[in-house]
Amino acid sequence: MEKQKPSKNSILVWRIRATLILFGTAFIIGALFVFFPIISSIIATLIIIAYILAITIYCPKLYKHTNFYLVGNNLTIEQGFFVRRKCMLSPERIQYIITLSGPIQRHLGVCSLSFMTAGSTQTLQNITPEDALKIKTALDLSKKEVRSERKKS
Repeated sequence: MEKQKPSKNSILVWRIRATLILFGTAFIIGALFVFFPIISSIIATLIIIAYILAITIYCPKLYKHTNFYLVGNNLTIEQGFFVRRKCMLSPERIQYIITLSGPIQRHLGVCSLSFMTAGSTQTLQNITPEDALKIKTALDLSKKEVRSERKKS
């Protein structure tokens, strides 16, 4: 499998999440404005600047630096813009796989795959359900091959 990117709707999902966080923050700052008007105004300005930077620069850059691909039996996930992380998951280490999709993701036709291992959980976010099914199928087949080879030995 060649390097693939998450769905194009990933950027929209991240932007919607940032907007929802902004609304929650605006509510809190509005309540603080009654008691500390100058400090609240400064904080609100900084938050709006951070929001604009996040939706215009960070979300597209994060999409650009997120990849996943299968190499042999291993799934490799590359994520991150500021802190880049590369994770290789072998089928033997994966205990189970969960497909998750929240209301925003369902509406936009994407989902997330969480891989549970003995030591950690790795998540591949905002991929199409078709890609999720392909990955699950490929990893399940690889896991069955490894088990059959162990039984033969």
